[in-house]
Amino acid sequence: MFTWLMVLIAIAFMVGLGRRVYHDLIGQPVVAQAPPKPSPVPMPAAAPTKPVATAAPAVVKPAPPPPPKTAPPVVKAPEPARARGDKLSWKEQRELEALPGQIAALESEQAELTGRIGDAAIYQSDPQAAQKAAERLAIIDDELMALLERWEALEARAGNPA
Repeated sequence: MFTWLMVLIAIAFMVGLGRRVYHDLIGQPVVAQAPPKPSPVPMPAAAPTKPVATAAPAVVKPAPPPPPKTAPPVVKAPEPARARGDKLSWKEQRELEALPGQIAALESEQAELTGRIGDAAIYQSDPQAAQKAAERLAIIDDELMALLERWEALEARAGNPA
């Protein structure tokens, strides 16, 4: 940080206060840069121009007001179509009632398998059991997602948004 500050101060002295101050600070003469050399290709001379006659000032008409902007029509998202009306069938109602129990059973099995896989001893004593537990854990994750999605869909159809 201090080094950058010193660099910025030095640049400010060179640019803002002039080269003489910089020369006094460092005690060395400042070498001026040579002006750029002219290009070796000669530039064509400009053609003589004719004087332009000045005309009377033109009357400027105000621009017509822009047409009024209309707001785009508001399009409402369509509500999801219901397959068979507002009510659930008897079978769907029983499925909806059974879903919380199924989800709870899978979550308890998932917690048990997670605890078993978390123990390092299972990998040393029975690596195949650890592999099966990891595979079952992946299957439980997929089953839980499917059950939760089904539960949400049935709740939405029943008119009980979760």
